[in-house]
Amino acid sequence: MNISLLFLGIFFVVGVDVGTNIVAPKMLIERCAYAVQDAGYASSVYFVCRTAGAFIGTMFLTRISGVTYFRINIIAAIASIVLLFSAGLAPLIMCAVGLIGFFCSSIFSIIYSEALKTNPEKGNEISGLMIMGVFGGAVIPPAMGLCADAIGNQCGSLIIISACLLYLGYCALRLKAKA
Repeated sequence: MNISLLFLGIFFVVGVDVGTNIVAPKMLIERCAYAVQDAGYASSVYFVCRTAGAFIGTMFLTRISGVTYFRINIIAAIASIVLLFSAGLAPLIMCAVGLIGFFCSSIFSIIYSEALKTNPEKGNEISGLMIMGVFGGAVIPPAMGLCADAIGNQCGSLIIISACLLYLGYCALRLKAKA
């Protein structure tokens, strides 16, 4: 397995995490005319669902392979972003945001562990490299802003998040599932 593929996986999953948290309130403001103070609840929904996903993911990961779980969850996350593109009602936006948080909650740890498995004797170096990928959370949001400004609405942000999720889908397909 190519370590750069997994490094970019970390980069993009952190970008999805930070980006979704940023765009969620903006979607409520833009599409549902929420006040700024009320739109912040979307971030809370995101993190509650993300926390629930991490706990439930822990249980599933004891029963099925991480790669299989990654594949199932990334497909569901991609379906959730498609829902977010078309959602115009607050409950649908909140649901889609929560689902993205839920389905992406365990992906970081799966990619990280797969990277460590590629070359266990170089674990410290690989660990350091993977953690450097966290800077995706600093790169993806400005790209979202540029795209949103170019398009004129938050669909631009969703395009960037979708591109990240599609890369993660590619990454999931490239990983070898173990029984």
